[in-house]
Amino acid sequence: MPNSPKKHLLVVDDDNLVRRVLTDMLRASGYTVTPCEDGRRAVEEYKKGGADIDLVILDLIMPGMNGKRVLADLLKLNPDVKVLMISGCDLDPNDPELLGLGAVGVASKPFQLLDLLCHIETALSGDKKKWNNK
Repeated sequence: MPNSPKKHLLVVDDDNLVRRVLTDMLRASGYTVTPCEDGRRAVEEYKKGGADIDLVILDLIMPGMNGKRVLADLLKLNPDVKVLMISGCDLDPNDPELLGLGAVGVASKPFQLLDLLCHIETALSGDKKKWNNK
């Protein structure tokens, strides 16, 4: 469970069902969640309220602006932004490319709620330690 006060998450995924399920699960777990359906909207949301966003959960593969491009744009807005990259592809949780680009964590979908919450808490702590994705 998240620590008090509530943490604000920006959830970015082009898949309607995934975005809705993630949003519902995270809200039920005590987080404040702003869902976004694409990268362009996510960057705009971050421009408006980035100071209030504690973590961006960002899908890697999306049409239009992919996750890497969104990550780069978010880092230009705030070099300290915390971004947890997610993907339906089987990703290495210690992916040197994504972590090297500035992501604080990497997780493969599908994930169990408790595993996702663990990834979120690790990312929020700013600890880029290596973790087990399974």
